Amino acid sequence: MGFNIGIEAQNLGANVTIITGPSNEETPYGINVIRIKTAAEMYKETIDIYKEFDIIIGTAAVADFRPDKIYKTKIEKNNIEELNIKLVKNLDIIEHIGKNKTKNQIVIGFCAQKDEILIKKAKEKLETKNLDYIIANDLKYFGSNVNKIYIINKDKVEKFPEMSKKETAIEILKILYQ
Repeated sequence: MGFNIGIEAQNLGANVTIITGPSNEETPYGINVIRIKTAAEMYKETIDIYKEFDIIIGTAAVADFRPDKIYKTKIEKNNIEELNIKLVKNLDIIEHIGKNKTKNQIVIGFCAQKDEILIKKAKEKLETKNLDYIIANDLKYFGSNVNKIYIINKDKVEKFPEMSKKETAIEILKILYQ
């Protein structure tokens, strides 16, 4: 979704930077793309530059946890029957931005959940992360060329029909012109 939104925002005249994890997406002409590999790298890159932008749209489904210890080489199995991996919580990028945004910044987050709990979870994230909007989408559309979203702010929940990712990007950007 991030590349679709970035391309449509650029078409509207925006100066766009996309920070992305591993992806097969080609770099769109005229868009600054910062490629990272880990959630920690995404956090650092985003926190370093977010105050330069009027609008921040956090589309990435960043992992909530990461391994506590990362090995640079293969772990040998020499008589090891069991290996336990400790996970630690990643810092929440969009929450940090929402809670530290400047007066005129608009921060939009994403929430992907199963349909039964989607709206409830999205409203919780909207409030706890101090977002201006949250885009709620059902997990069943992940990896698909279509999407079905709800755009939520503190005053309303707007439901949209199933549509292409390009159409979804356009609808999301329309909220900035209301």
